[in-house]
Amino acid sequence: MKVGPGTLLGGFIVAGVGVIVFLIVTSSVTPEGITVSKPAAAACTKNTLDCKPKVSPTDPQGKKPFVFIDTNGTAYTPEALDGKVLVVNFWATWCGPCQHEIPAFSRVYNKFKGQDVVMLGLMTDNPDTQTLLNFESDHELLYPVVRADKDAMMQFEYPDAIPTTFIYDRKGNLRTSHRGPMSEDDLTQILFQLLADK
Repeated sequence: MKVGPGTLLGGFIVAGVGVIVFLIVTSSVTPEGITVSKPAAAACTKNTLDCKPKVSPTDPQGKKPFVFIDTNGTAYTPEALDGKVLVVNFWATWCGPCQHEIPAFSRVYNKFKGQDVVMLGLMTDNPDTQTLLNFESDHELLYPVVRADKDAMMQFEYPDAIPTTFIYDRKGNLRTSHRGPMSEDDLTQILFQLLADK
C-alpha cells in the first residue's frame, strides 16, 4: 500500500497535537505562568533545585554552606531554615509585574510573621542602597531583600523569567515553583497547607 504525502502530513499533525496535550496535562499551565505542586516527601538531602539550598554550588568540595544574607546583614543559614517553610522570590526593581506583586507578598509576609515561614526577595538588579530604600518605601516591600549573587543564581538554575517564586516545605522539598506573578490568595493558601504538614 502506497502512503501519500497528505497521509504523512496528517500523521505528523496528529502526533504534534498529542505531544502538546501531553505537555499541558503533565504541567499545570496557568495564565500567569507555570505552577508545579509536588506531594510531601521525606527530608530532602540532595543539593539540587528540588531541595532547600544547603551547600554553595560554587564550592567544588561541597562543604561551604549556602547562606542567604539580606541587605540588613542578617544571615539565613541552612540550620536557621531547618523546619521552616521557605519562599524565595526572584525580582528586579525595573520589573513591572514584580512591582505589582510586592505589596501582595508583603501582606502575606505580615500575615505569617512569627510562624515558621521565611520569605526572601532575591533582587536580580543592583541599585544603590538609597535607591533600594526608596523603592521599598514606594512599593511597600516589607520582607527581607537579598542581592542575588552568582551562588544564588546558580543554585536556582538562573531563573529565565521574573518574578519567579520557589516554595519549600519544612523538610526542604521544593513543593511549588511559579513563573510569573503570584496572587496573595494563592500564596496564602500554599503557606497554610505547608504549615499544616508536619
